[in-house]
Amino acid sequence: MRGCRLLTFLLELVGIGYANEDFDPEQSELVNQIARVFGFHENGTMEAVKQWGKDELALMKEAQKLMES
Repeated sequence: MRGCRLLTFLLELVGIGYANEDFDPEQSELVNQIARVFGFHENGTMEAVKQWGKDELALMKEAQKLMES
């Protein structure tokens, strides 16, 4: 359960990083440091988390288009 909560925390941090559509390199490094502290830097986990953030942003833009039409 602890791992799920920490992963959720990382997903939220990445989502915040993409909130302005530009994940600043310093913000990205901070999230990477946090991931390393909690052991989420191996096996492609952070790449998947960051891709999730990009995908979430794309879906939100698509939802906004649908609401505007």
